[in-house]
Amino acid sequence: AMLNDRRRMALENYLAALQSDPPRPHRILQALRRYVRAENKDRLHTIRHYQHVLAVDPEKAAQMKSQVMTHLHVIEERRNQSLSLLYKVPYVAQEIQEEIDELLQEQRADMDQFTASISETPVDVRVSSEESGETPPFHPFHPFPSLPENE
Repeated sequence: AMLNDRRRMALENYLAALQSDPPRPHRILQALRRYVRAENKDRLHTIRHYQHVLAVDPEKAAQMKSQVMTHLHVIEERRNQSLSLLYKVPYVAQEIQEEIDELLQEQRADMDQFTASISETPVDVRVSSEESGETPPFHPFHPFPSLPENE
C-alpha cells in the first residue's frame, strides 16, 4: 500500500509539473525521476517477492508467474504512458531528452543486472515477443515535429 501511495504521489507531482504554466523543465525532470524510481521500486518488490516464492515454493511460483508477468507489464506500460505525456510539451521533452535517456538507461541496466542475478536459471521478467505481439520497443523521447498552432 505504501508503494502504491508513493507512486501515486510521484505521478501526481509529475503531472502537476507538466501542467504548470510555464512548464519548468528542471522541475519536470525532477518529478519524472521520482516517479520512475517509484515505479522501479514496485517492479523490484514484485521481482523479489516472486524470487522468494520461487525459492520456498516452486509450485506456487509457477502458478503465480503469469500474474507477476502481467504486473511487470502493467508497470512498464504505466511508465511508458507517463513518459509519452512529455510530447504534450515538445520543447521540454527536447530540452531534457538527454537526462531522460540517461535515467532510462540506468533504470534498464539496474533491472537487467538484477534479473540476471536472481537465480542460476534467470527468470525472464520482460514480456516475451510472443506475449507482446511482436511490438517493437517503445522509445518515447524522439519528439514528433511540432504541429502548427491552428491545428
